[in-house]
Amino acid sequence: MLVNGELTALDAYTNRVYKIIMLIIPISCLCASISITVLHYLGYYADINEFSMWLFDIVDISFLAIGLYFIKTGFDEKGFVKKQKLLYGK
Repeated sequence: MLVNGELTALDAYTNRVYKIIMLIIPISCLCASISITVLHYLGYYADINEFSMWLFDIVDISFLAIGLYFIKTGFDEKGFVKKQKLLYGK
């Protein structure tokens, strides 16, 4: 909420944390996926099934897309996190 036309500390904190939480898990999954894929092609994880590896990559990319969707649609016209989006994020 705006108090005297200024952003409160709680709103600024909520906006920052919302962005971090919606992206940190998908980005960490994507980094793990990329590193496992690269190590597989370098020969360190030769016993990984090719289909399983690609399925893992696709799932991680979809997690990132969902996180980006929540960030894109999660803010109202004033730049505050919508309350229903906070509930979805839990």
